[in-house]
Amino acid sequence: MSTLDQKRLDTRAEARRQANAAVDLIMETIVAVGDEEWRTAFWDEIRDELALRCSEEETPAPCVPACMSDEEARIFRLTSVPFGKHKGQSVDDAPHSWFDWLLGQRDEFKEKLARYMAREDSQERLRRELGDA
Repeated sequence: MSTLDQKRLDTRAEARRQANAAVDLIMETIVAVGDEEWRTAFWDEIRDELALRCSEEETPAPCVPACMSDEEARIFRLTSVPFGKHKGQSVDDAPHSWFDWLLGQRDEFKEKLARYMAREDSQERLRRELGDA
C-alpha cells in the first residue's frame, strides 16, 4: 500500500473514531429521553445547525491519527483476523481495502443500531432484560 493510501486510511479511521465519540455523547442524551417527537426534533436541529456551521468553503482540516509504534505494528501484522470474510488470515495478508470497507460498515451499523435501540419497544425490552421493568 502506498503512503498516500495509508494516510487516507488512517485519516478516515481517525475521523470515524472522533465522529463515533461525538455520537456516543449525543446518544447518552437521546436514549435518556423516551419521547419520539423530541428525538426527531433534536436530530432535525443537529442537522440544521451543522449545515449552518459547515459551509462548503469551510472544510475542517483532517485529523492526524496517532499511529502505532513500529513494534506494535510488527506484532499486529501477525494477528489473525477474528471474523468475517478474511477470518484466520493475518492482518498483513488481508486486503487493506477490506479493512477500509469494514470500518465504514461499522459506522453505518452503529448508527442504525443506535436508532433501533432508541425505539420505545427496544427500550422496553432492554428494561425487561435489565430487570427494570
